[in-house]
Amino acid sequence: GSKLPSIKIKHEDIKKKILRTIGNPTDRFVQDPVRMIRLLKFRARFSFSIDSRASQALHGCQEEILKSSPARILEETFKMLESGASKPFFQLMVESGLMKHLYPALDHFLKGKYAEGVYSHLHAADELYHSHNGQPLDRAVLTSCLIYPILLKEIDYQFLDKGVTPTLGEIFVLRHTLIRGFVT
Repeated sequence: GSKLPSIKIKHEDIKKKILRTIGNPTDRFVQDPVRMIRLLKFRARFSFSIDSRASQALHGCQEEILKSSPARILEETFKMLESGASKPFFQLMVESGLMKHLYPALDHFLKGKYAEGVYSHLHAADELYHSHNGQPLDRAVLTSCLIYPILLKEIDYQFLDKGVTPTLGEIFVLRHTLIRGFVT
């Protein structure tokens, strides 16, 4: 797969904090749609803005992301969970529209009443990363930052708000249903 060369960083762009692609952004994103995720990754990590041409191409090429290998998408997602910039990355993924193509169920939750809990957990994971000299948390813990707050709200909604105490089996089924919804 391609690495950093699709993102162009010139001295004047660094001063202006601008990200742009090498060559025509639409062509670059069609050639390798994961570049769109990487563009957002750099924006999340360094707070650079995205060049207008690259931004337009990002919005115009969103559906191209579905042509990418699921394994590559998952690996990029884990890398961002481990990066110390997971909260801004997931916010950018939702804002850009890429999240709805990759993880529609998570996109739904991050646009609704569960967003605050998820973003709070991602922020905590980012803070732990920075306070431990860039040592990422285990991937299972990081994945739980996405799922656990939603699971808690769903337990409230489906059981506790109705005065019902769920069994451990019901919680396992609910957890399984949430996870399947995220990965299918």
